[in-house]
Amino acid sequence: MSIPHIFRRKDWFRNFLAKVEWEDDWPVVNPGVGMLEKEICLPGEKDNSMPGELNEVRNYSFKNMTDKKLPLDFMMLRNPQPNAYTIDEQEECLKLPAKAVAIGDNGSPSYVAVRQKHHRFQAEKKTEKRGMQTLRLSVDQSLAQVWLIRPETEEKSQCIIREVDISHMCTEAAGGFTGCTVGMYVHSEQKQSTGCAQFYRFTVK
Repeated sequence: MSIPHIFRRKDWFRNFLAKVEWEDDWPVVNPGVGMLEKEICLPGEKDNSMPGELNEVRNYSFKNMTDKKLPLDFMMLRNPQPNAYTIDEQEECLKLPAKAVAIGDNGSPSYVAVRQKHHRFQAEKKTEKRGMQTLRLSVDQSLAQVWLIRPETEEKSQCIIREVDISHMCTEAAGGFTGCTVGMYVHSEQKQSTGCAQFYRFTVK
């Protein structure tokens, strides 16, 4: 049985498994203990295999999309506009317009993303069709780094942003649910820009 447990802070809500027995048509949780436990023994053999979701790889390629729409996994910030993105069948890529709206503004920025599920993950976006240039975001709990991957060069990979503290994005520091996402973002400092950024692959693992 899964039992919701409310902590002292009103915005903390977690589920715990507990043993339940019925006595006089009433459920008794953890008989003889009278409280939730951090660990419980369950019947059957212990499974030490890694949960499938922790090995999950989300790989998005923007070709052969005849309906020219992003998968339902993707979301946008605030109210999306009709020209928020373009799926180019000929170039087989996703195009995001270089808008003057920044991600911290009140408008709708040029940003498409998927939900962040784990404390440790990597997100990669390929920005060249024939080349191999890739940007990789690596997150390990409260630290993030960005790598530029170019296998055809002698250096192959270069860390361009090192150990950025992102602990302020967690629920405890932010003071409530943050709904963190990871995705592709384009911004132009020019108010009138006709440019765009092209993305050929997006992977989260």
